[in-house]
Amino acid sequence: MVIHTPLTLAQIREIAVAYALEVESFEPLGMGSANSNYLLHTQQGKVVLSILEEQSPEEVTEMSNMLLWLEQHGFRTSRLLPQTNGAVLATVLGKNLYLKHYLPGEVQFGLTDFMLAQVGQAIGHLHKIPPPDYLSHGIYYESPTFAKAICSGLDTTYEAWLTARLADLQQKLPNDLPRGLIHGDLFEDNVLFEGEQLVAMIDFELASHYFKVFDIAMAMVGLCRSNSQLLLDKSKALVKGYQQVRVLEPGERQSLQAFTEYAATRTSNWRFWRYCYHRPIPGKWDRYKEMWRLAEAIRGISEGEFMGRVFEEM
Repeated sequence: MVIHTPLTLAQIREIAVAYALEVESFEPLGMGSANSNYLLHTQQGKVVLSILEEQSPEEVTEMSNMLLWLEQHGFRTSRLLPQTNGAVLATVLGKNLYLKHYLPGEVQFGLTDFMLAQVGQAIGHLHKIPPPDYLSHGIYYESPTFAKAICSGLDTTYEAWLTARLADLQQKLPNDLPRGLIHGDLFEDNVLFEGEQLVAMIDFELASHYFKVFDIAMAMVGLCRSNSQLLLDKSKALVKGYQQVRVLEPGERQSLQAFTEYAATRTSNWRFWRYCYHRPIPGKWDRYKEMWRLAEAIRGISEGEFMGRVFEEM
C-alpha cells in the first residue's frame, strides 16, 4: 500500500467532526498508488477516507458525482458518506478527500473462471448505464502528459518501441464502435470479493465515455495475465460473463485483440512516466517492462488462436 499523505489520529478526528463520526482508531488501507486511503474504525462503524492526491478540483467533483450517479442506477460500488451539511467533499493539508461507506470483501489474485465471469457480468451491467454528460470522451491513459517521458532518454529502446506501437495501433483501432460509460482501470485492486462472490467494483476515478470494448480489454490486461502472458482461457471466462449481459458486436469482437494490446501499451507508458520520470521510485522502476512484455505477447498471438480461444463455444 502507498500513503502519500500521512495523517495523525488527531487530524483524522478533526476531519470526522464534519461527518458526525467519532473515530477510535485507523489504519492504512488498499494497494493503489494514486490516492492515500485509510480505514477508520468509528463508533458508528467502519469508514474509508480517501485523499485524492493528483486530481484537480474539477476532476474530484466529477469523481464524486460519478459515485452518486452509479448509486442512483443501482450499481454495486463505493457509496459516499455526506457531511452533516450535505457536502461530500472535504480537504486536508490542501488536498481534497471524501469518506465512503466501508465495503466488506477483499482484493484477491488469481481469480477463478467463476469469479471472472462475475466481473464480466458487472462490466456488462455498467455498460448499460447511460454516461453522464460531464464525462471525458477519452481515457486517462491517453493524456498528453505521459508522452513527456517518451523523449526522456531514460530507456531509448523502450521509447522507440512505444512511439512505433502507438502510431501503428492508433491507425489500426476502429473509431465507429459502441461507446458508453466505462471503468477504464480494472485491475485486481479494483474488484472486491467475499470468497468467490463479487462484492463490488470500486475506484471509478478513471471512468470515461469511451469504447466499451476497451473496458473489456483493460480487464483482460488487469485480471487475466500471468508472467507477462495473456491467459486466453481466463479471458474467455471474463468475456463469456460479459456476453451474458451484453453481446459484443462483430466489430468489437474483431478489434478486441488490438484493444487489449493497446491497453497494455498505454499502461506501460503510464508506469514509465509515473515510476521512472514523474516520481521515480527505485523499487518500481522496472514495472513498465511487465506491460511492455505483455503488449508484445498479445501482438504475437495469431488472430485465429485469439478468436478461437476467447470466443470458443459462445
